[in-house]
Amino acid sequence: MKLVERGVLDTSDIYLFNGSTRTDAFFYHLLCTGHYFCNGQYRVRRNSLDSYLIIYVVEGEGFIEDMDGRRSLSKGEMAILNCYERPSYGTETGWEIYWIHFDGHDISKLYAMLPSKIARHPLVDVSMRAFKKIIIPFVNGVQPTEAIVNKYITNLLTEFFESDKDDVIDEKGRRFQAVYNYITQNLDKRISLDELADLANLSRFYFIRAFKEETGYTPHEYVLRARVNTAVFFLSATDLTLSDITYKCGFSSESAFNNTFRNFTGTTPLQFRKKARAESLH
Repeated sequence: MKLVERGVLDTSDIYLFNGSTRTDAFFYHLLCTGHYFCNGQYRVRRNSLDSYLIIYVVEGEGFIEDMDGRRSLSKGEMAILNCYERPSYGTETGWEIYWIHFDGHDISKLYAMLPSKIARHPLVDVSMRAFKKIIIPFVNGVQPTEAIVNKYITNLLTEFFESDKDDVIDEKGRRFQAVYNYITQNLDKRISLDELADLANLSRFYFIRAFKEETGYTPHEYVLRARVNTAVFFLSATDLTLSDITYKCGFSSESAFNNTFRNFTGTTPLQFRKKARAESLH
């Protein structure tokens, strides 16, 4: 579909998405998407089309302007805008962009959590692949499925959490990855705070603070959640006894396992297993 819009060249395309009754079952749903080639006259003040917008710059450069102010956007960079807040964007020199308008469950909460609204060094192959996976079906005369749309919008959103990290943050990420791996591989053992702090090469005090900033949990809370999540898997997918699960998940006793599991899930391990098995029969 061609759209007559100031600054948009004839080689550009826009595609409207008509979902099915399954659309609301997915986190994110597409309104429309496009591949634009624009000259220096392209300006948009988004006063309608309530949604969220992701723009990926293939070539050239432009700008975005929202409640955080005006920022430049160049080749290889990607931006997300909350169109409910009536942002502006465009180019003064020309650009080629992919874009999607979408909405979804709790997107406002995720948007508020983003460390930056611009992914300054996104994984180009990942970003291009995501846009093309959404757009190519339209080019071929069909619509992408809701599942495909949800998958690749999720991939694009992930880029905003993973990009634009300096060396210090990357180093911290590597430190904590070693901690996560150690916890996962040693759930059947006692895991001490000193061990985790040593893995991260941090003091106990700084490790607790930095870990909470990174994960939202204290180290103790994170370990307990890992133990409970593993127990959920064993209860649902295996015939291991509660005694075996208690041991494999590192709880000191079945009583401790029972109490911790109930605190996290609202039910006991035995009740959880009975419900999971009953549901599997339907």
